[in-house]
Amino acid sequence: MSRPRIAIATCADYEELKLDDRLLAAALEERGAEARRLVWSEDEPNWEEVDSCLVRSTWDYHEKHGEFLAWARQAEAATALHNSAELIAWNSRKTYLRELAEVGVPVVPTVWVG
Repeated sequence: MSRPRIAIATCADYEELKLDDRLLAAALEERGAEARRLVWSEDEPNWEEVDSCLVRSTWDYHEKHGEFLAWARQAEAATALHNSAELIAWNSRKTYLRELAEVGVPVVPTVWVG
């Protein structure tokens, strides 16, 4: 059986994976997977070479929000995306915190500006 090939999505600002993502990659490798860095906004992945994708340090998504959401939908259509494109879109709008608070989930105190 071949090793699972897992893309770790990050942003262009990082020439290499950040420390927590490097630790994740090492843990995945220790468990028999092949982990690779994927810059969501620059790399043109051959999705046939990836079994799944983890969205991790895509901290520049807000600068190209529409493109990022389109990328997430493309990734989800091509491979196993963790989490779903729908959940990523919901989470990318920080008003999700208000939705969580409204159903009783503790969140960081927030002032909402209209």
